Amino acid sequence: MSRNVMSSDNELTQNLASVFSVHGYSGATMTALANASGLKKASLYHRFPGGKEEMAAKVLQLCNEIVEQGVIGPLNSQDLSLEQLADLLIEQFDLLYQGGKDSCILNMLSHPINEPGPFSDAIRLIYQGIIKAIARVVELNGLTPENAKQKAITVMVLTQGGLIVSRGTGNTEPFNHAMTELRRCLLVD
Repeated sequence: MSRNVMSSDNELTQNLASVFSVHGYSGATMTALANASGLKKASLYHRFPGGKEEMAAKVLQLCNEIVEQGVIGPLNSQDLSLEQLADLLIEQFDLLYQGGKDSCILNMLSHPINEPGPFSDAIRLIYQGIIKAIARVVELNGLTPENAKQKAITVMVLTQGGLIVSRGTGNTEPFNHAMTELRRCLLVD
């Protein structure tokens, strides 16, 4: 596959992600997905014969790659201090969520608790991977495995909560506050 095709595939997937990020899986219409992709519905179905579910799966695959490269990979490949961990997470979360302007695509593709969705397992694995990578670094800095896991979960709760409240209030202040609290959570016992 040529470089330009891969770039356009990535761009297409990012454009589809923007629709799912705003409308969620259920609310993303084929018209909105086609408009965002720049393709006609027929061409979109040709590229994704599995329809909206296949498009969302492709978006989730891209999200997983971004998280692996930007968060999990760096956390697993080096020994970081808690301050370095906080810096890396804040930087990566800021990039992933455009400073709190974007919703978390994992949240937007999730189904309600106790309702299995087509992406439930993949989303669970991504979240578990992030939590495990954060907990590993926290544990290397002296906390017990259980306390490290709890701090990692708190980091994710702060991040996701900040995103949700930012979306609900229409400004990024809650996300920025959550990132400040993320740092405090990691640096204070």
